[in-house]
Amino acid sequence: TLFEEGVLCDPKGISGTKKAVIINSNLEITKEVPEKSLSSVLKRLNEQPLAVILDGTATNPVIRLCEEVGISVLIAKNFTSTAENITMLSF
Repeated sequence: TLFEEGVLCDPKGISGTKKAVIINSNLEITKEVPEKSLSSVLKRLNEQPLAVILDGTATNPVIRLCEEVGISVLIAKNFTSTAENITMLSF
């Protein structure tokens, strides 16, 4: 699972993979995609994801798209901007 004793874990060893993991409201991994494909995948999703975990920097376009899609939590190594409607966490 993504949480172990209340602490967010590194799902499937994402660190160092340059991948993005999309999480649903049941805290299940619904998709694991290359970081560069994240935007196109988010635009085509049938269900609204709860969170995205990104092994890399969340750029302004990615952050804005996450806001548009309705993602609640964005987890990344770094962020190039902020968002009002998304909880942003770094790892």
